This record gives sequence, structure tokens and C-alpha cells, in this order.
Amino acid sequence: RFTRCHVWGGPRPALTEGGEREVLIDSICMKICAGGAVLRDCYADTAKIGFHIGAYTRLLGCSYFNNYRAFKLDDLVAIKHVGGKLLVSECAFTKTNPKAMVYASETTDPAVWSNNIYHGFAEGELPVAERNSSLI
Repeated sequence: RFTRCHVWGGPRPALTEGGEREVLIDSICMKICAGGAVLRDCYADTAKIGFHIGAYTRLLGCSYFNNYRAFKLDDLVAIKHVGGKLLVSECAFTKTNPKAMVYASETTDPAVWSNNIYHGFAEGELPVAERNSSLI
């Protein structure tokens, strides 16, 4: 069980002195591989993948945000679901860059979605089970 964890991708130091900062290009904030995980009020902040889910997991009240203005990290997914049952409830997802996605699935196990908040996303960009929900 994980409660109120805040993982931030952020910048890496420049490879050369005076060079540009390097961003964590293929970063993952939270990678869940063991079944029965519960993440409550956890915050995935500025990473290529917020939550990489590979086993039975419950995301409750969690959030995903990417600081696009500062780090220009694009082509992101808040939740990458590769295996196991997944419940996503009372979470908040903010779209700050053009290519951001809430959910990408590589499994036949459908995720269960309930009472989530979406800021900056269009209805067609939401997981199918969440379409027609309220958008901010």
C-alpha cells in the first residue's frame, strides 16, 4: 500500500557543462508489478508514464500532471496498463501538452473507471468507459 507518494520526474543535469538540461525521456513515476497494490492519493509528476500498471491495482484519489512549460516533455500517458485488473477511482488528470493521453492499454483486462476529474482533455480523449463524464 502506498499513500501520498509524490514522484517527480524533473530534469537530469546537463551531460556537458553549460549544456541543455536533459529530461527523463523514458521515465516512469510508479511501476506496479506485484498484485494487490493500492495507491491512495499518490501524485505522478512530470514523467513519460505516470503509472505503469502490470498487476491487479487500485488507484484511488491519485493524480497525474506534467510540467510541460518548464521541461517540454511530450507524448505522455498518465496510465499505461499492461496487465492485471485495474480500478481508477476519484483520480485527477490534467492535460498540459498536445499529445498527452489519460490511458493506454496493452491488456485484455478492462480497467474500471469511477468519478474521475479531467482537466484540459476533450471527451474523445478519455477512456471509453469515462466518455460523457464531466470535463473541466
